[in-house]
Amino acid sequence: MTRPVLVGWSGSEVSNRAVEVAAGFAERRGAPLRVVLGWDFLDQPGYAFDPEITPEKVQRTLEDAVAGVRERHPSLLITCDALMGWAPSVVTEAAEFADLLVVGRSAKSKGHFGDWSPDVLVRRVRIPVVYVP
Repeated sequence: MTRPVLVGWSGSEVSNRAVEVAAGFAERRGAPLRVVLGWDFLDQPGYAFDPEITPEKVQRTLEDAVAGVRERHPSLLITCDALMGWAPSVVTEAAEFADLLVVGRSAKSKGHFGDWSPDVLVRRVRIPVVYVP
């Protein structure tokens, strides 16, 4: 099987755009799309803290965020993984099994892609990286 296009999702608007861009790359390459979210109880998707968050709830949030992309790209195989852990580490580890990484750039700094991607990705990821403004 072809290695997937990987996209990091954080719950931000720019990460939603990044998923759509990644879907386009995956379709053109004939590759599956893997959407990953690194999170923990203090760094949850979106920008509101939920004291009753569960891994299942986070997975549903990610699946709901990707639902529209699934509708617009019905022939594309899309998997979603909400993985417990620091987002940079989660994405870096997932990138070992992908051919392309797509991440959104953001002026908001909440521990997500905007504040760590240049340092972490350039030094650790061994695949091409696309930044979505």
